[in-house]
Amino acid sequence: MRVPLSDFGRTSGLLAVVVVSGSALATADGPDHFRLRAPAALRAEPRSDAAVVRHLPDGGVCLRNLGCRAAPRSSGEPWCRIEHAGQQGWVEARRLAEAACAQGVPPVIRGRLRGYEDVDYPLHGRAGQTLSVVLRARHPQLYFNVLPPGGEAAMFIGSQTGDRFARTLPADGIYTVRVYLMRAAARRNERGAFTLRLGLVGTPLAARDDAKDARVEGTPYHATALLRCARGDAAPDPPQATREGDLTRLRIGDDERIEVPDALLTGG
Repeated sequence: MRVPLSDFGRTSGLLAVVVVSGSALATADGPDHFRLRAPAALRAEPRSDAAVVRHLPDGGVCLRNLGCRAAPRSSGEPWCRIEHAGQQGWVEARRLAEAACAQGVPPVIRGRLRGYEDVDYPLHGRAGQTLSVVLRARHPQLYFNVLPPGGEAAMFIGSQTGDRFARTLPADGIYTVRVYLMRAAARRNERGAFTLRLGLVGTPLAARDDAKDARVEGTPYHATALLRCARGDAAPDPPQATREGDLTRLRIGDDERIEVPDALLTGG
């Protein structure tokens, strides 16, 4: 289930409806978005035996309306075509209700998953802002990833790194926080409840003229960074390096540590 949190469509001021088999059915001129009344399958065709594109858990919102039509002869229910996280498909109209798409980032989100369900929370971030995510879940195999704009390669993988994320965003765009159960738990159709805290703070970086050299003001450099380090007794052990997101962590012996952000090495 994808749940856009900001800068998405608004409900139309005029709602055109027709009544089909006792149900209020929105036409293409109806609401911009729906919410789910009950769990539903997003199907490739407007019929109950069509292939499933994906499952939509209970509570789904911000389902974009692409138009509805009367049911085929084989079914007594009308169907609506919707867009969900970039995927399009059909849902029975009786499972949908008109709803505005939520604006802003709620400070606390509570939800639950089952099996192979996942929940996406897209939000529009600006370069220079700090995105923070904290997950609380009792199920030991429930995690979240953070996906960058326009990509499926996660910039943060919770199953490898933990239940907290905080990072300055490198570019404008839609960042996606995806909550999921690990494959072993999903295969057993297990359930898990979670609480997610999202934060997006800070002043976005000012746009620069592409024709100008993007040096840091007052310096000959293109990027600056803060190196966090700790030093103890000298140790003969060779240095060790690990990666965490856009950080390279250097460890020398047991007491000396240095964190080097990619921006220092690549210019941001």
